[in-house]
Amino acid sequence: MKSIIFRALTGITFIISAATMAAAPATPTGSASITVTADVDPSLALVSANNTSLQDISIAYIPSRGLQTGSEQVRIASNDNQHGVDVSLSQDVQLVNASDPSVKVPMSVTLGSNDLTTSKAANFGKGIFINGETSPMTLTVSPTSKTDSLASGHYSGVINIVLAQSTN
Repeated sequence: MKSIIFRALTGITFIISAATMAAAPATPTGSASITVTADVDPSLALVSANNTSLQDISIAYIPSRGLQTGSEQVRIASNDNQHGVDVSLSQDVQLVNASDPSVKVPMSVTLGSNDLTTSKAANFGKGIFINGETSPMTLTVSPTSKTDSLASGHYSGVINIVLAQSTN
């Protein structure tokens, strides 16, 4: 049996036998296409405390007490060690009842000890970033008002957080 031996640029030696080459079909018999995408912001990110993607937050409802606070431990990451990060919301957060969209629950969002709003950005100064990351902070979402007599249903909403490099 004949073999072809070649050395790749990496220095690894490959041996391909004639039998292996003979087993490969002369023309392709199928194909596969895989789309790979990534959104990359080289300077800022909000990630979970263990540096993975953020997870969905599930909020418990307790009868006679209402919706509880949901939370996740997060970090802000920045490649710019000369500036802090301003954090705000792009829109007010609300949960909407899937079966009756007219029923909406306004929600409040905090990051660490800072309230996040659409009107004023919370500043996280450059001094809290160690090796490009903050220490873990709690991202919380909670109802703005009482929800103890909330109509039954599945409620959902989206938190759109805006990160911007600050000038200080």
